[in-house]
Amino acid sequence: MTPDPAFRRATLSVFILIGALALVHAARALLSPGADLELVFDYGFVPARLTAAFDPDGVRAAIAAQANAVGGANAFATYLIDGAPALHTLATYALLHANLAHLAVNAVWLAAFGSAVARRFGALRFAAFCIVSALLGALAHLATHPYGAVVVIGASAIVSGAMGAAARFAFAPGAPLGGDFEQQGSVAPYRGPRTSIADVFRNRRALTFVAAWFATNLIFAVAAPGPGLGENNVAWQAHIGGFLAGFLGIALFEPRRA
Repeated sequence: MTPDPAFRRATLSVFILIGALALVHAARALLSPGADLELVFDYGFVPARLTAAFDPDGVRAAIAAQANAVGGANAFATYLIDGAPALHTLATYALLHANLAHLAVNAVWLAAFGSAVARRFGALRFAAFCIVSALLGALAHLATHPYGAVVVIGASAIVSGAMGAAARFAFAPGAPLGGDFEQQGSVAPYRGPRTSIADVFRNRRALTFVAAWFATNLIFAVAAPGPGLGENNVAWQAHIGGFLAGFLGIALFEPRRA
């Protein structure tokens, strides 16, 4: 079956997003290590940079406590406190990745779940959804790490948002993950009625998916190292913020239907 135009446009939008993430990562490889580090600090999300706008003394004290044995802590605190709040980093952090493996994992999950959500929302609504998921992911991390000085990067909050939204429609009967899926190349199976939150927990497939997702992030939470200046932490709070953005906010992005 030849895919209908809406199906093609939605699918293309996801691969454009993946291509943009890959292009950003490739462009960073052309930079010197110093320039790349500067770019990461300028466009990655550092919670303390926003907190410093209203509590600079608290940020300075938190960084000093975290970095007793790290040279340059005072200079880093000055960088966070004296700079602008950098509100753009609430979204731009999602464009950056730590390495190829980080990028590849997010790209695979975006292709799987982002495509399903894009087919439901349409390309433009999906783009808005990605921005909101990244934003709420960053705010969730900020809420739990207001003085955090570790740079958060990666599109995981967007991936989590797509997974959260998919849980509200993709497991219904006849939907892509609900069994009896037949309409290949059509957006129709992706645009069926939205499943209520209560019915998600009555649907064995959907409930298993949601439970597995939260269990995985609980493992991240338990296994993650303590806060600091240099650990490669998994920002599981950002994952949860993104997931809830999709799971609870799906209705805001769905096109109107007769």
